[in-house]
Amino acid sequence: MSLKKYLILNPFPTEHCSLAILTQCFESIDFLNQNQIAHRDLKLDNFLVQLPNENDDFPWIVITDFGLCSTSLKIPYETWEVCKGGNSALMAPEIKTACPRKHAILDYEKADLWSMGTIAYEIFGALNPFYRKTIDQHALDGANYCADHIPPFPSRLPLLASMVKKILRRNPDERPSTSLVSAYCHLLLQYGPKQLNALLASEDNRQLHNQIMKSWFKLLSYRTLFEITNKTISRISNSYRMKVMFLAKYNSNQLINIIDQSLSEFIV
Repeated sequence: MSLKKYLILNPFPTEHCSLAILTQCFESIDFLNQNQIAHRDLKLDNFLVQLPNENDDFPWIVITDFGLCSTSLKIPYETWEVCKGGNSALMAPEIKTACPRKHAILDYEKADLWSMGTIAYEIFGALNPFYRKTIDQHALDGANYCADHIPPFPSRLPLLASMVKKILRRNPDERPSTSLVSAYCHLLLQYGPKQLNALLASEDNRQLHNQIMKSWFKLLSYRTLFEITNKTISRISNSYRMKVMFLAKYNSNQLINIIDQSLSEFIV
């Protein structure tokens, strides 16, 4: 089943479910990016869903349809015959407005990230502003939209809304990296949006923040290991799989760096 169909059949997911879906999507984009692959045709139809079982509170997501992908993040663009990718409605500004000329390149380093930022609206139950066509509001165009025209992100999580706003900046140099976005979403999912917001908003010094994060990470590691070694779970849930992915990818020092970067990138 496609993610598009899943969201049609489940139109009111919890914010935790939506965040888990979004985290998996950004994780897949980061994986491609780290391997110098640009998908170039992102949309809900191109994410597949493994339906959750009774002890899962969110589905498992995989990315698919690599028919238009590129195995390089930078492509020479000296002729109109070069394909920019599919789904022009969700094409990043730097790609959509590019014109062929001598020595020109198409830079996809943060193009898929931008496309995923627009899809985040759909995952959280709103219309994609770059698809939307109503009587009083036309769809935004990636070629000429202004930041002020982008509607508020449909989430009660200010940390997430701030992140998506930065992702949708026209200038790719002003967007965060795919690795930071993926890490930030993992942290929001595992630590908890409200808890992370309280930690970042507190007036405690940095040393105390670091100690709190290290203690939490150690506790999460012990709990996760205990669950599997003592067989306290009858089946490996999607939630457990996400914890393992998180713990395998980061250590406590990396998380501290992620928080420091997030403070400068996302916290207003």
